[in-house]
Amino acid sequence: SDTWAERLTYLRGQYNIDVTADNGEAAEVGRVVVLSIKPQSLDKVMGELEGLIQPHALVLSIIAGASIKRISKGLYHPHVVRAMPNTPAQIGQGITVWTAAESVSAAQRELAKGVLGALGAGANAVLAASIFHDGVYTVGEVKRELSRRGQEVRW
Repeated sequence: SDTWAERLTYLRGQYNIDVTADNGEAAEVGRVVVLSIKPQSLDKVMGELEGLIQPHALVLSIIAGASIKRISKGLYHPHVVRAMPNTPAQIGQGITVWTAAESVSAAQRELAKGVLGALGAGANAVLAASIFHDGVYTVGEVKRELSRRGQEVRW
């Protein structure tokens, strides 16, 4: 969903997808609900979506500073993935660090990986399952922790 009519028209034409300006309408039918908003808009949007998200839908947040716990509680929905793509993701050349709530299934994790891969993260994505859960870390800290855990780190 989007509130900008021109953007909706572009998306419908470019990708042959259904679009709407109504967040609730989108949430009711979405298999994946992507929260890509300014942090100061989160409470308003969560109020609009409360109770509308399908029980088995995945909520994918790329909102800076919004914890999984806060989003899950605000939406009354347990299946939340929190992702932090970096700026080059805007041109398909980035990486994305992400983590998931414990209730997120293996299939939902694969779905999140696919959606985030579209940001240019692809095989270079770093899946930092619990490293930055509800915290803010530098790239160096994440890289060191992944190395400590024996994970391959490609930046």
